[in-house]
Amino acid sequence: MFCASTASAEILRLDRAIVRALSANPSLAAAAAAELEARERRRVAEAGWFPRLELHEGWQRGNQPVFVFGSLLTQRRFTESNFAVNALTRPDPLDNFRAAVTIAQPLFDGGRARAAVQGADAGVSLAEAVRRDAAGEVAVAVARAYAQALAADASTRAAEAAIETAIADLARARARGDQGLATEADVLAIEVHLAEVRARQIAAAADARIARAALNRLMDTELDDAWDLVDETPPAAPADDETAVLGGRPDLAVAARRVDAADAEARGARAALLARV
Repeated sequence: MFCASTASAEILRLDRAIVRALSANPSLAAAAAAELEARERRRVAEAGWFPRLELHEGWQRGNQPVFVFGSLLTQRRFTESNFAVNALTRPDPLDNFRAAVTIAQPLFDGGRARAAVQGADAGVSLAEAVRRDAAGEVAVAVARAYAQALAADASTRAAEAAIETAIADLARARARGDQGLATEADVLAIEVHLAEVRARQIAAAADARIARAALNRLMDTELDDAWDLVDETPPAAPADDETAVLGGRPDLAVAARRVDAADAEARGARAALLARV
């Protein structure tokens, strides 16, 4: 079972547990990767304003008369001998290699590139908000698991003390029973109470084990790692005005960024209806 405090266990304060979880939690690593992807998508969107250079290479082989005739002309290899009837109607197979370089510079796209960049900006803001929201959820989950572990440890200690008291009471009741000062029912009642206290102690120890395993999972450590938790009250965060309170709501920020992304997508859809030069 987990121990509330051991000589070899490392001391783990709540703030340190939150820092460890924020730096090692896999879900936050995934959110950070999504944010990096959104930033790269913005770079792709910005490329819509720059010229585009393309290299095309192709190869064809055939003996279809029109293909052979046109290929020879294109390759500037057409000679008088190719006017022969057999050469025109039954030409030998011909290979045609073609390479082309094209460059395109958008002059007017109806706002497509601007809408794409705005949408990418909204995507970056959304990814940042999602990452902050995930970090807040992890911090709350760590604080909850930490508090549950402390409460379970306290319950375990209380149950252990109650067990010692019940054992002493049972010993006194049996001694009084031997002296004829207590009945068998009195002894049985204390034995039942002792069994109930032991059951509470087992349940509390199990709750402590589960809470500590949850805490270790959030910090991405081994589930059976033991910590010496510190029972302290963290300072309350000031919330003097409504702006500060709403600014601390990552879920509202995520919703706002989703609205921005939807607006940018709508602008891009409208721009697609315009001509492109």
